[in-house]
Amino acid sequence: MAEGVAPPRNFFDSEFQASRSDADLESVIRHGKGAMPPFGKLFDEQQTALLVAHIRSFKPKTRP
Repeated sequence: MAEGVAPPRNFFDSEFQASRSDADLESVIRHGKGAMPPFGKLFDEQQTALLVAHIRSFKPKTRP
């Protein structure tokens, strides 16, 4: 990991999954956020919805 660069998002984190709506995830995919570039022109609506569903498919790990 490069110095000063945030680590990749942990989609297994239950707090992450609970704190973002599907619309939030779709917006980040389409418009980007921070170092993540926008992918709005690369994916159509159906593909974006499938990406959100895939992110939601990660079973969150509960913290002890």
